[in-house]
Amino acid sequence: MMPEQCREQFTVTVGTVFERSKIALNKWLLATFLMASSKKGMSAHQLHRRLGVTYKTAWFMPHRIREAMQKA
Repeated sequence: MMPEQCREQFTVTVGTVFERSKIALNKWLLATFLMASSKKGMSAHQLHRRLGVTYKTAWFMPHRIREAMQKA
């Protein structure tokens, strides 16, 4: 194996639900925390207001987070 082949771009989000997302990692982590710590759950509208993202983004994030939680 040539040394040039080992030098591919790598980030900590590779292989996670955060991979290839334009949403900032801190917003993903805050959304995950809010969902996990909320007794009655967290609606997309609540995430939209708390995170300062669009409603469409706030609707998408819990779906990805729930999918990741099922696989764990």
